[in-house]
Amino acid sequence: MKFKNTVKTIFITYLCLLAICLYVMSFISYTRKPLSSLSASLSNQINESEPLDYRILDKNDYTNLYCGEIEYFYEKRGVNYYLTCGSSDNIYIEWSNGKITTLLYGLKYDNLDIDYLIEYKGLNVNKDV
Repeated sequence: MKFKNTVKTIFITYLCLLAICLYVMSFISYTRKPLSSLSASLSNQINESEPLDYRILDKNDYTNLYCGEIEYFYEKRGVNYYLTCGSSDNIYIEWSNGKITTLLYGLKYDNLDIDYLIEYKGLNVNKDV
Protein backbone atom coordinates (compact mmCIF):
# COMPACT_ATOMS: atom_id res chain seq x y z
CA MET A 1 0.00 0.00 0.00
CA LYS A 2 2.82 2.35 0.82
CA PHE A 3 4.40 1.67 -2.54
CA LYS A 4 1.16 2.50 -4.34
CA ASN A 5 0.78 5.82 -2.50
CA THR A 6 4.41 6.71 -3.23
CA VAL A 7 3.99 6.03 -6.97
CA LYS A 8 0.75 7.98 -7.01
CA THR A 9 2.42 10.98 -5.27
CA ILE A 10 5.37 10.89 -7.67
CA PHE A 11 3.01 10.71 -10.66
CA ILE A 12 0.88 13.68 -9.45
CA THR A 13 4.01 15.69 -8.70
CA TYR A 14 5.32 14.91 -12.19
CA LEU A 15 2.01 16.04 -13.76
CA CYS A 16 2.02 19.29 -11.74
CA LEU A 17 5.62 20.06 -12.73
CA LEU A 18 4.82 19.30 -16.37
CA ALA A 19 1.81 21.67 -16.27
CA ILE A 20 3.94 24.41 -14.70
CA CYS A 21 6.68 23.93 -17.32
CA LEU A 22 4.15 24.10 -20.18
CA TYR A 23 2.61 27.24 -18.73
CA VAL A 24 6.02 28.94 -18.36
CA MET A 25 7.06 27.91 -21.87
CA SER A 26 3.84 29.26 -23.39
CA PHE A 27 4.29 32.55 -21.51
CA ILE A 28 7.91 32.88 -22.68
CA SER A 29 7.07 32.14 -26.30
CA TYR A 30 4.18 34.64 -26.13
CA THR A 31 6.36 37.50 -24.87
CA ARG A 32 9.57 36.66 -26.75
CA LYS A 33 10.32 38.82 -29.79
CA PRO A 34 11.75 37.28 -32.93
CA LEU A 35 15.42 37.93 -33.62
CA SER A 36 14.63 40.14 -36.62
CA SER A 37 12.66 42.57 -34.45
CA LEU A 38 15.44 42.60 -31.86
CA SER A 39 18.05 43.47 -34.47
CA ALA A 40 15.74 46.13 -35.95
CA SER A 41 15.21 47.77 -32.56
CA LEU A 42 18.96 47.63 -31.90
CA SER A 43 19.71 49.32 -35.24
CA ASN A 44 17.10 51.99 -34.43
CA GLN A 45 18.86 52.68 -31.14
CA ILE A 46 22.19 52.99 -32.94
CA ASN A 47 20.71 55.32 -35.58
CA GLU A 48 19.08 57.51 -32.93
CA SER A 49 22.47 58.20 -31.36
CA GLU A 50 23.93 59.40 -34.67
CA PRO A 51 23.37 63.02 -35.70
CA LEU A 52 20.49 63.50 -38.10
CA ASP A 53 21.03 64.76 -41.63
CA TYR A 54 18.72 67.35 -43.10
CA ARG A 55 17.94 69.32 -46.22
CA ILE A 56 16.43 72.71 -46.87
CA LEU A 57 12.96 72.99 -48.42
CA ASP A 58 12.47 76.51 -49.80
CA LYS A 59 8.82 77.09 -50.74
CA ASN A 60 9.30 80.75 -51.75
CA ASP A 61 8.36 81.93 -55.24
CA TYR A 62 11.40 83.64 -56.77
CA THR A 63 9.87 84.20 -60.23
CA ASN A 64 9.03 87.84 -59.47
CA LEU A 65 12.14 89.86 -60.38
CA TYR A 66 11.16 92.87 -58.27
CA CYS A 67 10.14 92.09 -54.73
CA GLY A 68 10.10 95.38 -52.83
CA GLU A 69 10.08 93.58 -49.48
CA ILE A 70 13.07 92.87 -47.26
CA GLU A 71 12.61 90.58 -44.29
CA TYR A 72 15.27 90.61 -41.60
CA PHE A 73 14.72 87.28 -39.91
CA TYR A 74 17.87 86.36 -37.97
CA GLU A 75 20.79 88.02 -36.22
CA LYS A 76 24.04 86.41 -35.13
CA ARG A 77 26.99 88.28 -33.60
CA GLY A 78 26.01 91.61 -35.10
CA VAL A 79 25.31 90.22 -38.58
CA ASN A 80 21.74 90.55 -39.83
CA TYR A 81 20.41 87.96 -42.24
CA TYR A 82 17.59 88.88 -44.59
CA LEU A 83 15.56 87.75 -47.58
CA THR A 84 14.87 90.11 -50.47
CA CYS A 85 12.13 87.96 -51.94
CA GLY A 86 9.99 85.57 -49.98
CA SER A 87 9.47 84.85 -46.35
CA SER A 88 11.37 82.86 -43.75
CA ASP A 89 8.04 81.21 -42.88
CA ASN A 90 8.26 79.40 -46.24
CA ILE A 91 11.69 77.86 -45.61
CA TYR A 92 11.68 74.48 -43.89
CA ILE A 93 14.21 71.94 -42.65
CA GLU A 94 13.42 68.32 -43.49
CA TRP A 95 15.27 65.93 -41.19
CA SER A 96 16.31 62.40 -42.14
CA ASN A 97 13.89 60.99 -39.55
CA GLY A 98 10.96 62.62 -41.42
CA LYS A 99 10.43 65.55 -39.06
CA ILE A 100 9.89 68.94 -40.72
CA THR A 101 10.53 72.22 -38.90
CA THR A 102 10.72 75.85 -39.94
CA LEU A 103 14.10 77.45 -40.54
CA LEU A 104 13.72 79.77 -37.55
CA TYR A 105 12.81 76.88 -35.27
CA GLY A 106 15.87 74.96 -36.48
CA LEU A 107 18.16 77.92 -35.88
CA LYS A 108 16.74 78.55 -32.42
CA TYR A 109 16.15 75.07 -31.01
CA ASP A 110 17.97 72.52 -33.19
CA ASN A 111 21.40 74.22 -32.99
CA LEU A 112 21.68 74.81 -36.72
CA ASP A 113 24.36 77.27 -37.82
CA ILE A 114 23.22 79.76 -40.44
CA ASP A 115 26.70 80.17 -41.94
CA TYR A 116 26.91 76.40 -42.41
CA LEU A 117 23.46 76.41 -44.02
CA ILE A 118 24.54 79.12 -46.46
CA GLU A 119 27.90 77.61 -47.33
CA TYR A 120 27.18 73.88 -47.38
CA LYS A 121 23.41 73.43 -47.67
CA GLY A 122 22.71 76.16 -50.24
CA LEU A 123 20.51 78.48 -48.18
CA ASN A 124 19.82 81.56 -50.33
CA VAL A 125 19.84 84.57 -47.95
CA ASN A 126 21.69 87.87 -47.76
CA LYS A 127 23.61 89.31 -44.85
CA ASP A 128 24.24 92.80 -43.60
CA VAL A 129 27.56 93.28 -41.83
